[in-house]
Formats: sequence, C-alpha cells, structure tokens
Amino acid sequence: MLVSVGELMSIPKALRSCVCQSLYAAVLVSFLLATGKVARAQEDQDPKQQQLQELLESVPIPDAFHEKSDFYLNDEDTPSQQYENWVAKDWNVSLQSVFQPGLGFIPFSYTHGTESETWDYSFQRHTAERSEWFSKYARLGGNELTSSVYYLLRILKKGESTVSDISLDSVSHTTIVTFVQPNLYHKATLSFEQEHGWITQLQAYSPSGELVIDTHFNNWMDLDHAGSIPFLISTDMPGTEPLHMVSVVTEADVIDPTKPPERLPIASDFTIIDQIEGVTKTADGKVIGPIVRGKPAANANTVRTGPPGTTGLKPRLVMLIGVGLILLAGVILGLRRWKGA
Repeated sequence: MLVSVGELMSIPKALRSCVCQSLYAAVLVSFLLATGKVARAQEDQDPKQQQLQELLESVPIPDAFHEKSDFYLNDEDTPSQQYENWVAKDWNVSLQSVFQPGLGFIPFSYTHGTESETWDYSFQRHTAERSEWFSKYARLGGNELTSSVYYLLRILKKGESTVSDISLDSVSHTTIVTFVQPNLYHKATLSFEQEHGWITQLQAYSPSGELVIDTHFNNWMDLDHAGSIPFLISTDMPGTEPLHMVSVVTEADVIDPTKPPERLPIASDFTIIDQIEGVTKTADGKVIGPIVRGKPAANANTVRTGPPGTTGLKPRLVMLIGVGLILLAGVILGLRRWKGA
C-alpha cells in the first residue's frame, strides 16, 4: 500500500518514523531483488557468446555502403557475372547481371530486402516474389554469400548461435570462433584478425564433419574513413566437382544507412508471387488465385538458398544454375520486356 505525503504527516511522530523505515526497507528489498535478477541474468549469459559479440562489434565496417563487383568462376580470365549491392544493417538490395556474348552484361535477378518485406525479381521468368525472407533470416542468400561479409554480422549479432570454442592463433594473429547457427551453418569457424578486427576467413562443415565451404575475406580497404570492407572474397567448395569462386570489388562508397534505394518498378508482364498473402497477382496487383503447393513454382529459378547445412537448393546447384543455365535467350527477352514496361 502506498502512503501519500498528507497521510504520512497526519500520523503521530512516533509512528511516522516506523512508517518511513518500513517504506525504506520495502524499497531496499525491491532494489536488491531487481539487481539480483540482473546479476543472475549476467551470470547466466554465455561468456563465449559475450566474447563473440565483442568481436563482431569490433569489425570496422561502415553502417551502409554501395559496391560493384566482378564474379569469376573456376579460373575464368573474364568475369561471368557482375553484382551491384547496396548493403546495410537493416536492409540489402542487390542486382545480379550475367554476361551474354555479343550483348555484354544484362540483368538476371534483383532482390530488395527490408525488415518489412523482401522482393525477388527474375527477369528471365518475368516473376516478382514477395516474402518475409530478409526479416526472418537477416540475409538475402544467392550472391550475398559469395560477395559480402555483412550477412555474417547481421545473423551472428542476434546472439542465437552456440559458441563452442574461442582460440587464439599466434602464427596468423587471429581469433578463431567455433560456433553452430541453425539458420546458417551446422558448424563453422570464423577468424578475426586481431590488430584491426577484420573477419578474414569462414569455414563451414557438414553434419559429418566434412569441409563444405571455405571463404577468405581479403584486401580490406578503408571507405572515406567510415570503415572498411573486403575488396577480394574467394570461396572454395570442395567435393567431387569442386568450385572456386572469386568476387572482386571494383567500386565502393559509403551511403546513408537510413535510406535504402527505391524498389524497381515491376514490369507490366510480370507475375507477382505473394508468399505473405499466399496468392499470385498480376503486375498491377489484381489477384489471380492462391499459390498452388506441391507444383513447380513459376519462380523456380529464384535464388532462395542458404549455405551448406540449411534448407533450400544446394549452393553448388545454385552456382551452376546462376553461371551456366542462365545464359539463355529468355534472359534477353525478359530484359527487353522489362525495359519496355
């Protein structure tokens, strides 16, 4: 029961002191209980997870940046794909283009991911898929896995991973974190360069312990004194048909983290596959009907995948699709229709 000042002053002086002491004691007990809960919560938090969060916070990366990069597959002399990415903590926008002999690089796919919704455009199949992918998984997938380091920061900063070991390598001067992240990898190691805090290597393993992906983040360079990004990312996928992929940044600059680029308009002949509402629509928003489950989707080519050990298409298959099968006449037709919308 709370006592007002007026009520307190009406109490005889002898009793008033007792009341004040009781109130003080009650407040003190409440304070001690609250601080005790905080202390216990701090004690319950995994110290390895705390150390990982400190390492992630120390990575000197800009809050948001724009970059263009060339993508090479298996010792190519010239790039087969080009990426243009707008990257931030709360959103990510990506345009992927592929090389077509005689035409140069033409857009193949476009992804616009924010905390509210994610859009995937396929210029080949004339589809635009709407989902909540980015808000759920903090990444886009596809080319982001081979051309960016930011998705690792987004996912691991959520604190949902289980850190099993943190060790120091005195030879390479790196801190190596071994962890499990259900939405990312069954098991992986992440290396942090000790002097600057850069992430230098990611290795992911299958449930049986086999190395399935080995990515090196090299040539970190400063962007307008706002932070650094790796300008060279190389990824190897061992196996019977090993893949070697290299992404080289050709342009980069710092951008406003509060203003993601406006989403590209949808071409008039596109079909919208709305995973949030569970329906397909015409480009102007008219509902066609429900999405039919268990049948080949109209957007079957959409790169919606994760690294080894997660659900979705296998990365090796995605890369083969993205680098080989996409060089079809349909890409050209889709681009022409899109531009003419």
